[in-house]
Amino acid sequence: PLPYQLQYPTAQAADAYAALHYLAGLSFVAPGRVAVLGFSMGGVAALQAVESGLFQREHQAQFRAAVAYYPACQGSTGLVVAPTLVLIGADDDWSSPEACRRMAAHLSDIGTTRAAGPSAPLDLVVYPGATHAFDAPEPPRRYLGHFMRYDPAAAQNADARVQAFLRQAIGDRPDAH
Repeated sequence: PLPYQLQYPTAQAADAYAALHYLAGLSFVAPGRVAVLGFSMGGVAALQAVESGLFQREHQAQFRAAVAYYPACQGSTGLVVAPTLVLIGADDDWSSPEACRRMAAHLSDIGTTRAAGPSAPLDLVVYPGATHAFDAPEPPRRYLGHFMRYDPAAAQNADARVQAFLRQAIGDRPDAH
């Protein structure tokens, strides 16, 4: 069985596919233009939803793009089937920025290169001085022993990057792509 920290996000990724299948059946939804986005554990689920070999064979509909805010990147290969954007703070003491760097470089947790396979682009942005939940406009706090602080500059930059990323990956008109 998967470790606990990966079991729940895997269930969330499966739920995301259930939502995608529901949306694909709606007449006003362009099923080829749906992205998955998650924060923290939801970011892990977003990564799993587009990780090569995890869900693609089981589902006809696929996500067009993925965005993961401060996910735990341990265990992810970084080989993705849709363009993916990962945003994390350099001072995140909950999710490891270094694990995300290794993932983005397609390195295993022990530093050896993974077998490269076909992969869509994966972009990693690490914000200097930013912590977990850097985009949540709340006072500095500790939660379950982890420090979180709002970083308005990082939050604004992340928002702009996500919007530009989704425009590029999906387009801004229903008939795009």
